[in-house]
Amino acid sequence: MIPTNANHLIVGLGGTGGKIIRAFRRSIYEEYRKKEPVVYRREDSGKIVESPHKIKLGYLYIDSDASLMEPNHPSWKVPGDTLQLGKSSQLLIKGANLTSVLENLGAYPNIAPWIGDRAEWRDILGSVVGEALGGQKRRLGRFLFACKANDSTEGFVSKLKQQVDDLRQRSGENTITFHICAGLAGGTGSGSIIDVVSQIRRLYPDDEHRVVLYCLLPEAQPPPGWDSGNYHANGYGAMAELNALGVGAFHPHDVAESTGRITFRDASGSPVSPFSGAYIFTNENENGRVLNLENDEVSRMVGNFLFQKIVVSHSTPWSDALRRVENAENGDGSPESIPGVNVPQRSKRFLTFGIKRLIIPEEEIREFISFSFARQAVLQLQFNNWSATQGYLDMPLNEAFAQYVADDRNHERWRMSDPYLNLERGILPAEELEKWGRVEDDWKSAVNGFLQVAMKSDDSQWMSKLAQLVENHFVSNWRGKGVVDFFRMKEGDMKDQAREIRKLLENDLWSQWVNGAWSMFDISRLLGELRHFLEEKLSICERNVSNFRARVEDGKSKSEISAKIRENNITWAKIGPLSAAFGKRKNIIQAQAECFKEFYAARHRIESWTAAGKLVQHVLSEVGDLMDTVQSNTSTLAELVKGDTSTGNENRFVGLVERIEARCQEGNVQDLKDQIVKLYDPAAVRSFAARLLRDEEIQHTQTKSVREAIVAALGERADFGTFRQKMVRGRLMDVLEKICDEQTEKAHNNLLAAEPNLHRLMGANIVNILAHTYSGNPLQLKDFIRDLVGSAGNYLRFDPMEEKRTGPGAGPVTTASSFAVLLPDAADHPDFRNELEEAFRAAYPQNISFYSNPKTTEITMVGIRNLFPLRYAKQVALLRDKHRDRIARFPRARLEVHCEGDGDAWPPVFLPEGAAVRKGMQAWVLLGHAMEGIREFEDPETGNKGLYLVPKDSRGREQRPVFLAKNEEELVQSGDPSIAFQVESLVRAGLGSDYLHRAKREELLMKLDQGLTSVQKSITNPLDKRRAAYEEAVSTAEAILKQGGE
Repeated sequence: MIPTNANHLIVGLGGTGGKIIRAFRRSIYEEYRKKEPVVYRREDSGKIVESPHKIKLGYLYIDSDASLMEPNHPSWKVPGDTLQLGKSSQLLIKGANLTSVLENLGAYPNIAPWIGDRAEWRDILGSVVGEALGGQKRRLGRFLFACKANDSTEGFVSKLKQQVDDLRQRSGENTITFHICAGLAGGTGSGSIIDVVSQIRRLYPDDEHRVVLYCLLPEAQPPPGWDSGNYHANGYGAMAELNALGVGAFHPHDVAESTGRITFRDASGSPVSPFSGAYIFTNENENGRVLNLENDEVSRMVGNFLFQKIVVSHSTPWSDALRRVENAENGDGSPESIPGVNVPQRSKRFLTFGIKRLIIPEEEIREFISFSFARQAVLQLQFNNWSATQGYLDMPLNEAFAQYVADDRNHERWRMSDPYLNLERGILPAEELEKWGRVEDDWKSAVNGFLQVAMKSDDSQWMSKLAQLVENHFVSNWRGKGVVDFFRMKEGDMKDQAREIRKLLENDLWSQWVNGAWSMFDISRLLGELRHFLEEKLSICERNVSNFRARVEDGKSKSEISAKIRENNITWAKIGPLSAAFGKRKNIIQAQAECFKEFYAARHRIESWTAAGKLVQHVLSEVGDLMDTVQSNTSTLAELVKGDTSTGNENRFVGLVERIEARCQEGNVQDLKDQIVKLYDPAAVRSFAARLLRDEEIQHTQTKSVREAIVAALGERADFGTFRQKMVRGRLMDVLEKICDEQTEKAHNNLLAAEPNLHRLMGANIVNILAHTYSGNPLQLKDFIRDLVGSAGNYLRFDPMEEKRTGPGAGPVTTASSFAVLLPDAADHPDFRNELEEAFRAAYPQNISFYSNPKTTEITMVGIRNLFPLRYAKQVALLRDKHRDRIARFPRARLEVHCEGDGDAWPPVFLPEGAAVRKGMQAWVLLGHAMEGIREFEDPETGNKGLYLVPKDSRGREQRPVFLAKNEEELVQSGDPSIAFQVESLVRAGLGSDYLHRAKREELLMKLDQGLTSVQKSITNPLDKRRAAYEEAVSTAEAILKQGGE
């Protein structure tokens, strides 16, 4: 039966958990080009229709470090978008002050029972805790989580419920599968995993809600700087607590509700397992293949595993098989127990996995072409220099910009021509309403009018009247202000006039750039030529002022026009009655009017060209600013291509050239031992891409789409300044990636439609590719698959000696292994697909299953091994030894690496032996004595005294005593595992029945105190090893009583 559960909530703890979520979301995007899975189907008409996928996904990322939560963190980027989680899916657990909490523990009932000794914490924290991070201290990580665990708006419980409610609303289904991902070496993920599991199970206690863990164990040799002390000890502490949780020996305090311990029972009161199964894995598989932790290879592997098991497997038989495996339903999942009594010790709800992928690297191919398209688009924007053999070139095209700038038609369009500069025409919109005219025409018209007015007066007054009217017009009346005052007034508008000229210029140049006629570099050069033109224009203004001043003012040479005006005045004064009668006055006044036209026009030009010079200076400033803006934009485009070439900057911006060269590299030898094996020909990809890049129509289309997208992104005000402000290289790269990604697919599909015989790069079927290579060569195919499968191991190495170990507490080996191969269907080569299955069976003759893979570009191999106790894993043994060494050298590390207590109260992860048995036995013996389950009897036949175990039956009646040893010292020193198990079993049985009540346990504590006092009186030297061993055993016994009785 295939389960119908559609709701999956992925919970990431710490940096590792966050990276796994990121990798999972990237796997979804690479498959669907969307953030959520969708279903594509082809209608009868051939149209492809998209519909929602049944799978619904939610996320909750918890960390004490906010860096991976930043909205614009580059590692979450995809073409034109980001996969970053929203705030509702993030929980930042920092800002809590442990020092303050320790000073007032009574106010924190959710923390006080387990936080530990205040004095020890003061030593650990000193005075540095403000915004505390997990810092490889698991209990500190737990503290940070506990401070944000409650049901407040920003608390874990609230955010968890919000995610669950959202999933249920979107799917219409109630059941949720929780996937909890964490690395166990740090403080945050490792320190919070127990409580996250416990809180989820407290809130959703029914078994229908599966809780699956994915735990990365610390590697033997971490990268430099990663191990700050507790790296490996944390891993073992977490494993010991998960094991105790799994067997029901650990009921954590409720850090959210402060209601005591969590009992793990469903609504009916029946016990429920805290988690369905826990995957544990390392960065090295059982065949010795090591994944690079620093390059996130592990998180990518786990993310893809989640993608395969959640999304790909949905509605397939593999989904049902996975469910059974993760619920330990495919074999005997009974834990290893203490002999003779059903007291679980070592859970078998642990699994491991391995995943290997044979892929056509479609994403890499797509990115190679897309980034190549993006580079072409940038080069068009930057230089616009097309070559029929290479596409757009990385160099400018030679153009006659000086000639273009000198064209009078452009001056008119930009309102930079002389009439505009002299304000004979209006520049600003309001000025356009004024009917201004040419200076010479203005004065011709004005003087003619004044002449008529003057000649209406007494003829003897004509000359003075005309002079008065003209002078008044110049000084006061021209345009209502007088010439000088008008231009002084317009100086206040010059900045606006210059900005208007710039706007017209910029709009013109922007349209040229937007329509693809000119490049940004072209426009920068044009503006440079325009600046030279304006600088020359400024000199022309100054020369014109000098020239016109010389025409009206006497300097080194006499002003002709001024001389004529003076001569006319002298002549006028000499006119007698007779001359006046013969019309000489009329001739002189008309001659003077002509002189006034020229004279006042010249005086006017002095003012207008002076003002024009000032205006040109403002325009030069605006053009210079525009040129700076365009050059900055040109530099941004150059950075997109070349990137940040500085060294030592891990966050440097990677340019398109580097992005292209990093993909589809020729000459790389594919290692079949890699976790991801690529099946493609990089040279063929580069050849295909080159063809697309040389196609002028394709490139004109895609670069036009980029320009249109940029304009749309700029909004209503699209110009060079807005481009500079908004199109920083990151955002511009987003636009490029999005558009070029779309254009890549279109160009690829259009070319294939035109030429069907071309090799398909995207959307190919990997089975078809293999068929072309190996069809008719069954031996080569088998060799290839054998080599492929031979290195596809699980990412956890097992210790065969530990698996074979026998003795008390060692249960039967029930480990189950499976190997699933997800093969795409191949309608074109059904027989070859069958050959492929046979080749896989030959390579892996054990428990192998085949399932249909909807992802046609990939063959996925997934191995799973489950139903084993942690002691089988080699890495867990290494972590145990590291933990033991850390505790021995730094005793206070017990507080740091365990969430509660010091770890001694938990069932042993390994079968006790030798010194370990002896060390632990004395505490159980003391409790056995206190319970009177161990007593001294005298053998009536021999008279010899000895210690005997007094077991009880199911009704509490004492059974026949079982001899243990002659005395307590012999009993403890024997280190016999079978005897140790008998004693522990008796004590645990008593703690679960006669001594379950707190009062009865207080009686046991009093007896332990009495015994300790007696030993301390008899052995007065506190350095005596016997006394020290007894004191340690009493402490351990007290911890056992406290752990089980709360």
